[in-house]
Amino acid sequence: MTRRDDWTAGWSAEKVKGHSEVLSTEPITGNALKIQTKKSKGLILIATLSVDCVRRDDLAEVHLNRDVVFAMNVPKNAVYHGSAISYADTNSFGIGGLGDLFVAIKVLALNEYDLTADAVRTGIDSHGKCSIILTSNPNCRPSGESIRAADSAGAKVLSWGELLCALNYAK
Repeated sequence: MTRRDDWTAGWSAEKVKGHSEVLSTEPITGNALKIQTKKSKGLILIATLSVDCVRRDDLAEVHLNRDVVFAMNVPKNAVYHGSAISYADTNSFGIGGLGDLFVAIKVLALNEYDLTADAVRTGIDSHGKCSIILTSNPNCRPSGESIRAADSAGAKVLSWGELLCALNYAK
């Protein structure tokens, strides 16, 4: 079935291409694109859609596989239903608009249960410098050492809720 918003990957690729951290963009379907950033080791898979009120089913339709790291929705003033937020949380990917995607490009998501300083350093070594380290595991307990390791690398350790608040206040 073809979605009515199957134009969003091409539109998003053109918009993201202008970001200073992005090296390349490639639409792979009407609702998915891959991007390469200066700091990523490989291609990053982004799902795209254009819905005024995002629900779980909308995300499930564009969430191609577990490699999706972000679902970018085109409308600026979209509403995100609790079912969509839960779906994204359960499947460990971010959701939001173009501005949120630009912030997410600088976010390192670590799905650790006990976040250690070694996990922080290894994540930064593997994926590059970031400004935010997201504890994508809802049961994560960051250690004091992991927070200090992030601080020394110029990053802050945030949970999903803290990240969403930070994105909200950044607008």
